[in-house]
Amino acid sequence: MGVSAHPDVPTIAGQTPEFLAKTLRGFGYWDRPCVKNAYRSGPKAGTSTDMCKIASALGEEDISALSAWYAEQTFVPAEQEFDAALAAACVVEPVLTSLGGGGFLLAHRPDTNPLLYDFFVQTPRQRRPAADGEFYPVVADFGTAQQEFHIGAGSIATPGTVRGLIHCHSRLGSLPLREIVAPAIEFARRGVPVNTLQAYIFNIVAPIYLATPESEALYGREALRGEGAVFHQPDLADTLAWIGEEGDSPFYEGELAERLIALTNSHGGHLAAEDLRHYRVIERAPLMHRHCGFAVATNPAPSSGGVLVAFALKVLERLELSSMAP
Repeated sequence: MGVSAHPDVPTIAGQTPEFLAKTLRGFGYWDRPCVKNAYRSGPKAGTSTDMCKIASALGEEDISALSAWYAEQTFVPAEQEFDAALAAACVVEPVLTSLGGGGFLLAHRPDTNPLLYDFFVQTPRQRRPAADGEFYPVVADFGTAQQEFHIGAGSIATPGTVRGLIHCHSRLGSLPLREIVAPAIEFARRGVPVNTLQAYIFNIVAPIYLATPESEALYGREALRGEGAVFHQPDLADTLAWIGEEGDSPFYEGELAERLIALTNSHGGHLAAEDLRHYRVIERAPLMHRHCGFAVATNPAPSSGGVLVAFALKVLERLELSSMAP
């Protein structure tokens, strides 16, 4: 296997220039001419591209050693654990997550009460007549069952992921945003192999990804080819880089927002500029309950998931689990 194809190269390339240079000196790699030349090459020395060159200039054993050390060191401080969580946005899980979705983050920092950050999608404020909307069914085949989904511009809700991640970074993060998104950008540009589970789900929901020429162009050539196919996302990399520099404003009030609204307007969607501009993350006190002597925090209303988790734990308390066969 060539060094440039080593799976740990993106991990090393995702480090900041200062942190990488310090580490290279500490490991005794800095005096190697190939490493020095790689670090100083290019119009912007120290960019992620140059760091890939540095990683490629090292041997495979050196790359593995550095990657293992980074895994132990990079996010050890408690305040940086949230940086690690934010860095894992959607690049390496392209099937079930995206910047156009929403979610929740339940955070518990030392010496503070748990807090739930709600950045789930929101229904658009205005609704156009049904006859004017693009909203139609597709069938996903699970093998043993089939499920109908509705897609089209009329199914687009106000996305919360980008504002949610930026909001959580402002409250919980410690590293600069551009450093947090750097590894994701590198993975998006270099490509990520589709794993077994992702290939299985891609196959099920393929009708969604093949529904329009634009979507097919993004996913059809690589992501839908099956397990092992390397999925490149250069446009997503550019978007993440944009967000890393400017935060969420391009997505909710700037050029990205304008593109999204233009799409929904021309294809029968309900989403309007006001929906994006007024979207806000909601901070909620989590639902608290006890289980086997532990305090458990879960998602509160209006989400139903936390209530169901609490109910399931109560049921489990009444069962003699230790007496059950494994």
